[in-house]
Amino acid sequence: MILSRTLRFLLLGLVLLAGAPAHAATSQWLVSEGGRVRLTALPASPDGTVEALLDIDLKPGWKTYWLEPGASGIPPQINFADGTNLTRLHMPAPKLFDDGTVAYAGYDRPVAFTMTLKRLPETRAAPLSATIFLGICKDICIPVQGVLTLDPASDANVNPQERLAYTAAQQAMPAGPQPEFRVLTVRAPVDGTVRITLAVPPKTTGDALNAFLAPPTGFAFGEPDIKRGAGNTADVVFKLLRTPKGTSLSGQEGRLIVTANGRAMETQLAFQ
Repeated sequence: MILSRTLRFLLLGLVLLAGAPAHAATSQWLVSEGGRVRLTALPASPDGTVEALLDIDLKPGWKTYWLEPGASGIPPQINFADGTNLTRLHMPAPKLFDDGTVAYAGYDRPVAFTMTLKRLPETRAAPLSATIFLGICKDICIPVQGVLTLDPASDANVNPQERLAYTAAQQAMPAGPQPEFRVLTVRAPVDGTVRITLAVPPKTTGDALNAFLAPPTGFAFGEPDIKRGAGNTADVVFKLLRTPKGTSLSGQEGRLIVTANGRAMETQLAFQ
């Protein structure tokens, strides 16, 4: 990730709003100029697993970023208090934006991220607390930072709207690989690039295809070069822009989302 956008835009400071503990399954809203953010969690299962939701309500014209924004942007950061581990973060398929100078991946409408948490036995009765850091941008970028706190301990605290919101967010996530929409081959690194061959749905045009790749920590990729291949296939090439010193991409994993004709597919990539 290259944070050139933050160098070009005026940062109007951090919105440092630590919401007071709210003993319910939904936290208070953390409000900024470009929108508001809150945390919702369902009650913990007997093994300490908690399904949670980060709800980002953007105002019209404002944007926020995907896990790997690309050549610019601020990826979301979500950190839970000691005793709570974030084991899975799912984000909807992003859009590719281009302001004429740089391109970046993100969202321009309200969006929700789903999370699976695991709480240690000694912390399961305590309120759930998360520190968040998001980039919310329009003509300027306003990083939003704050603490969201709630208590998901009791089923009585969960209303039907909260369960429906979580279910709707899950349904908005990309599907897993399907026979007609999946990764066929991955070659990396080849001449400083990652080369991916995809099976894509029938009648998919090149203009309807896009790909987003979140690399391992410390690595960075350029924008994808996408071309239709023979039959219902497509070739995607990502240029490797940065490799941490003393490391190799081989043996690492990345997260790939591909969009085609209104569909989205997500999969983990294993780089050989």
